[in-house]
Amino acid sequence: MTMRVNRETYESMIAEDLAWLHTCPDSLERQHIECVLRTSAERIYAAPPPPVLVVTDEACEIVWWYRIEHQNPSATAPMVAREWLTAWQRELGPTLGLVEIREPSDDECRNIWREAKANEGDGSKVCAGRAMFNAVRAVLWPKEGL
Repeated sequence: MTMRVNRETYESMIAEDLAWLHTCPDSLERQHIECVLRTSAERIYAAPPPPVLVVTDEACEIVWWYRIEHQNPSATAPMVAREWLTAWQRELGPTLGLVEIREPSDDECRNIWREAKANEGDGSKVCAGRAMFNAVRAVLWPKEGL
């Protein structure tokens, strides 16, 4: 039966294997096995590479239309920022491996709104969507380590 163990346990098992291996006569085969064992923990337990994400014009337009379809006409700035965040999470979350993101505070929502308004560009759907994405990234993601 195959069972995954934590890295510390695995490394201690490998250390025992290497100790036993050193009792064997030196050979090219032993050196190869030792090399494979010494690097195996890093290969097995290494973090996967971060996803490559490009925010395309198409993604910006999808988010724009999602936001337009779900907007609340009497929304406050924090509510609008939450709506934008929901739209971006819906579009990019699966690619980034985000299942759920924490609810931003009212201050963060106001900061997202200010940041987006300051960088809206020509006011087109694509520019507005990209500005909101960049605002969310600037305000929330440095704190989240993303």
